[in-house]
Amino acid sequence: MFRTRTVALSLIVGILLVLLAWLVVRGLEHQARKDAVDRLGALRPGIARGIEQRATGQAFVAAAIADSPLSVALDVLDDFRSDMAAAVAGANKAAAGLPPREAIEQRQKYVSAFKRGGEPLVDVVVDRMADMIHDRWGDSRFSSDGRPGFMAAERARLVQCLSIDIRQCFWDYSYVTLLEVLGSVSKSWKLPVGHRVIVTDARGVGLADSENDKWSDSQEFAVSNELARLARSSGQPQRDLMLLDGTWHLATALPVVSGSRVVGTVVVADPFNRWMAKEDSDALGVPVIFTIGDKVVDTAAPPDVAKMLARATDSVPGWLAVAFQLPGVPQGRDFRIIATTDIAKRLEQFANARLLLLALGLLIAIGGALCLFWVVLRYDRDIESLYQGVHEIISGNFDYTFPVDQKDDILRNLGNTLNLMGMVIQGRSTDVDESGPDAWTGKKSWESVDFAADTVEKSIEAESTEADFESGNFDVAALASLPAETYYKNLFAEFMAARRAAGVADEGITQQTFMVRVVHLEQKMKKRFGVSMVRFVVSTKDGEVILIPVRIRG
Repeated sequence: MFRTRTVALSLIVGILLVLLAWLVVRGLEHQARKDAVDRLGALRPGIARGIEQRATGQAFVAAAIADSPLSVALDVLDDFRSDMAAAVAGANKAAAGLPPREAIEQRQKYVSAFKRGGEPLVDVVVDRMADMIHDRWGDSRFSSDGRPGFMAAERARLVQCLSIDIRQCFWDYSYVTLLEVLGSVSKSWKLPVGHRVIVTDARGVGLADSENDKWSDSQEFAVSNELARLARSSGQPQRDLMLLDGTWHLATALPVVSGSRVVGTVVVADPFNRWMAKEDSDALGVPVIFTIGDKVVDTAAPPDVAKMLARATDSVPGWLAVAFQLPGVPQGRDFRIIATTDIAKRLEQFANARLLLLALGLLIAIGGALCLFWVVLRYDRDIESLYQGVHEIISGNFDYTFPVDQKDDILRNLGNTLNLMGMVIQGRSTDVDESGPDAWTGKKSWESVDFAADTVEKSIEAESTEADFESGNFDVAALASLPAETYYKNLFAEFMAARRAAGVADEGITQQTFMVRVVHLEQKMKKRFGVSMVRFVVSTKDGEVILIPVRIRG
């Protein structure tokens, strides 16, 4: 039962230690997860700052485009729209039925000669453009040929586009002018022109799209685009989401003002695509996902993971995610930016540590239990030998000697003590001369024994009495109060050390034979002198090591 309980206790302690270590690692894992969530939540200012920087860049580009010859072109084209339409209609009628080449030449002649208020229309339009450019920016905006060169080039450009169609003129003066302005602005201001730019007229009709060279005079854009309408009607910049060609964009719309009236809008948009997701992910240090509702717009995270996180941010084991509303846009768009991280990679070390602790702890617990079982088994065998010896004595075998070869000090001393007890009870002494005191006392008769001290009961209880003799001072009360086991062990050690120091042979003295002789002497002295206790101290006299008895009364 003792063995079973000991091994069971060892296993329980080992398992508890393993469990404690496992719980500590688990707590560290939970803390790491919480820290990761906190870091994701702390990305909100960074996301807002990124959106603001992007919107600011859009507004800057839009302002640079609006404050350019494009605004002059939109103003003049809007003013002369009906006259140019009449010129185009007359040119088409004049060239009806002619071969293509001759028809083009005839239309160009007709447009060149078409007058408004007694003057050729193209001269009036070009002159108006030149005046507006000069009034707003001076002659620096003209080419190296100055105003005359500008007017000659624009006159030829206007005649050519009107000879085809009025829509061609709107496309030419919006799209081509837009590209020229973008190139000039990018060169002058070193702008990273990566935006999509859309130009509308005063009615909101789409004229130019930087990514569509065939797009012009789009009535649908005027109907569908609320952002451009708000900018045009309010005369103030607007920011919102915009769906273009099936792709969501973050867009900024800026009214184009000429004089005191709005003549169009410039919309600068950045698509929420993989490029933007990667750019934001690199800036934030974690993958981002753009979503509308539970639909993924685009992502830098794995697509299958992004789809599940869009539905629920805690739906993917091993991934943590925090969703943020898109800052700076009207509420109710349900557009979110989800910052996520693959926490499983960070927590992998904790999972490995848990498994290692579990395996190592169980191995140590089982190994420790087996070792303890082996130790207890050996200890139990030694105890069994002493237990068997007691039965031998009970059975009448008084000559039985308990084993004293145990490795454990307690069991070895117990064997010695039992052997000594048997000898004392039987009155046996080991080579002790009954005619007088033992030679270890240095005297031949009991009457000549010199006691180091003689105390009474009150002296032991109240104060320590010190006696002087050859080996020095000692405390009688402390000597009397020593436990028997400690007293005999210390006395044997001091006796043997003194004999070695004096060069006296050990004569095969063992702790057992020493204790038998000392106990025998103590019994003789207590009986002869009628005292309750006799104890010895070691002394060296005339080259011999002797025991000086201390007689203790009470």
